[in-house]
Amino acid sequence: MHCNQSAIYSLLFGLPFTSECTLLSSHKDRKFMKKHVQQYLENEMGFTLCFHERDFYPGDSIPANIETAIKHSRRMIMIISRYQK
Repeated sequence: MHCNQSAIYSLLFGLPFTSECTLLSSHKDRKFMKKHVQQYLENEMGFTLCFHERDFYPGDSIPANIETAIKHSRRMIMIISRYQK
C-alpha cells in the first residue's frame, strides 16, 4: 500500500506542505545559495523551495520564520560553513 506522506502529515499536525524543502544558511553564504543551490533545485529539479530571503514573513522573528518554514516543508537543507557561529 502506498503511503501519502502529505496527507498523513496534514492529519497529524494540521499543516500542509507548501514546499519541498527549506534552505537555511548564514547570510554570508547567500550568493552561493542563490546562484548554485536554489537555482539548481528550482530550475533544474523543479522543486518548490522556501528560501529565507524570498519567503520569510517580514515582521516575524527569524526563529518564528524558521519554525514555520520547517513545519511546512518536507525536508530541510542547511548549509554549514565557516560563517556559522
